[in-house]
Amino acid sequence: MLPGVSAINDSKSSIRIRGANEEATLLMLDNMPIFKADHFYGIFGAFNSWYVKNITLYKNNLPAEYGGRTSGMVKLESDNKMNKFNLNFDLNLLNSGIMAEIPIGKYLHIKFSGRKTYTNLLNSDLYDLSQRENLESDNKPANAKNLVISKPEFDFYDANVRVVFKKGNHQLDANMFKSEDEFIDQYNISFKTKLLTVNEELFKQVSDWNNKVYGLNYIYTGTKYDLMTTLYRTSFGSNYDISSNLIRRENSGFVKDTVTLYNNNTITDKGLKFSYRSKSLHHLMFGVEHIIHDNQLYIENDRNPIFEINKIGKETSIFSQISFGSKSGLYFEPALRSTYLNEPGKVYFLPQFYLSYTICDDFTLKSSAGKQVQFIRLFEHENALGQKQQFFALSNNSSIPVGKGTNYMAGFWKSFGSLTLDVEGYFRQLDGAIIHATQSPGLRPTQPMPGNTSFRLFQGYSQSYGTDISLAYEKSAFFSMFTYTISKAENRFKQIFKNQYFPSSEDSRHQIKWINAITLGKFDLSASYIAASGRPYLDLSSINNPVDRNNLIVNDCIKNLPAYHRLDVGAYYRFKLAGADSRIGLAIFNITNRTNVKYRQFVFQLPPAQNSPGQNPINTILGSDVSQLDRTINVSFNLSIK
Repeated sequence: MLPGVSAINDSKSSIRIRGANEEATLLMLDNMPIFKADHFYGIFGAFNSWYVKNITLYKNNLPAEYGGRTSGMVKLESDNKMNKFNLNFDLNLLNSGIMAEIPIGKYLHIKFSGRKTYTNLLNSDLYDLSQRENLESDNKPANAKNLVISKPEFDFYDANVRVVFKKGNHQLDANMFKSEDEFIDQYNISFKTKLLTVNEELFKQVSDWNNKVYGLNYIYTGTKYDLMTTLYRTSFGSNYDISSNLIRRENSGFVKDTVTLYNNNTITDKGLKFSYRSKSLHHLMFGVEHIIHDNQLYIENDRNPIFEINKIGKETSIFSQISFGSKSGLYFEPALRSTYLNEPGKVYFLPQFYLSYTICDDFTLKSSAGKQVQFIRLFEHENALGQKQQFFALSNNSSIPVGKGTNYMAGFWKSFGSLTLDVEGYFRQLDGAIIHATQSPGLRPTQPMPGNTSFRLFQGYSQSYGTDISLAYEKSAFFSMFTYTISKAENRFKQIFKNQYFPSSEDSRHQIKWINAITLGKFDLSASYIAASGRPYLDLSSINNPVDRNNLIVNDCIKNLPAYHRLDVGAYYRFKLAGADSRIGLAIFNITNRTNVKYRQFVFQLPPAQNSPGQNPINTILGSDVSQLDRTINVSFNLSIK
């Protein structure tokens, strides 16, 4: 809900900062990096909110001890204090969860949590995944009144465990995070063209993904300095299979076409980091980090292998940071991170700074600039259905470039008592942007030949710039925050649109968010509203015959999805149940039942059926809008035993 963070994808809880893809955001949970923690169905957070105590968002420079991403970081921390026994149950219509804190003796305590959805959660009226329109045309497709509603099956679980030993100045904690998601969508539909020819489509999509993360931290907290050592192993794996069969029944027999997609992707990091921080010498900090990456990727379209990786890479960084002045006046914080990548065998020097000047207690000017480098890439693949998929891949010297990012920010903060205003103007660029797609996009041919689709990895440049504005009011039991972002995100590739800038898939020119919360006695009430300009997509239906991407005209082929609007409301009542703190609540997501389109895909272009004499040939184009969260009602109950 903060400005500059994309909130228009109901199907994911990933963090996209200021026009960048999700690959550019670093997720840290108790000092463990996590590649992707998305759960399908946007009302599930990436992490269990009952487990996490503190969340910090970095939209500009990353702290120097963190690296490997180019847009920002979300740092999450669970509570490491020795708390009393606490058992928390969370039950609702969508999932169940538990969180427990258990002290064991004077110096040791354990904390764990878990969430699990119910079987076939989405096989109900709560959620419709897609609307499909059959399009028929002489030259351009025209909408017909055929509609398909697809109801997928989806389940997930996630679990956290933290064991903390704390004695004197020493702390040792072991951490674990695991998650697993499974998604199945299938349907069988028959429809007729204008010539009453019967067509039948059988569609099935199966997708699953998982995280396995382990970490061990040792922290020494002294009077003059702090020491920290972290050892971790983090991995992410995903599979994505689609089979779509189209059959046309004609007097002369059957006309068949089949689209099959198969993808497998895994990435594993093993890392060791050491850091030292002085408490007196200008808060001097320095350290070193070493990471071993292991990556496998296989992409197959229509039984043709089109991309494959199986490699190991190493990354070593040293970092330092120092501060001068005071945050109540002039404050300057320079930092340097130097990273060596064994492939391409190069050292990258990544300086950055933060500068602020507090003129008075209620007015501060601020600015920052910095460079980042990214070895692990999440490139975008445009498959045969027009869908955008993303896969982790290690950089190399040739096809997959190292991502080199530069960020600039200038702004101010002003307080008017209970009202605060924060404004940041920014410019971000990425050298080494990548897109994996066909050389000549267009609708699927009426009679496709095996292996006739040529994919390639395009390399180029991306940039985003804009202004984030937030206005927050907080007094007594009422909080309200209104945010507005005006921005532009665009790409430029030598082999696409003749090296002209074109909107990126994350471009949304105007974004508005308004959140409100109030406590009235034992009632907690909330309402939030999000609105955003529709994101761009490549309109395959406007390309009658496949055309080289370099010869496409931007304004003819890039269209925008409908604008995004979503209003959520919630009401909760707190009470005591057998002496335990309890809460019952009602939440309604997308209360206006607005249809927000996630993406638009085009599957088949059928050849003309056998026409009567004098009739013009008619192609049938089968496409779909994949919509997002419908109106969803959730009733919840929470019980906390202490």
